[in-house]
Amino acid sequence: VPVSNDDILERLELTGKLLELHAENEFKVRSYQNAAYSLDKSTADLATLPVADLARMPGVGKSLAGKIDEIRRTGELKELAELLARTPPGV
Repeated sequence: VPVSNDDILERLELTGKLLELHAENEFKVRSYQNAAYSLDKSTADLATLPVADLARMPGVGKSLAGKIDEIRRTGELKELAELLARTPPGV
């Protein structure tokens, strides 16, 4: 399932917002927000960039590069699905 940069950014931004809503670790919240912000400015095709190159991008790092790879491979992010399941409808 090919994903676009917008698909990836949307999932990262929503994950950051839901982590914040659920009062998760502030560092983790900020890492998602920083990655989304940084990647939004990038012209790279996130769907085809090797994971090692993703990890070297500003604001991304090894952990989030893995999350981006998960989105690319499955079209979804398990962490986001779990957060959505814990979020009341309409929030």
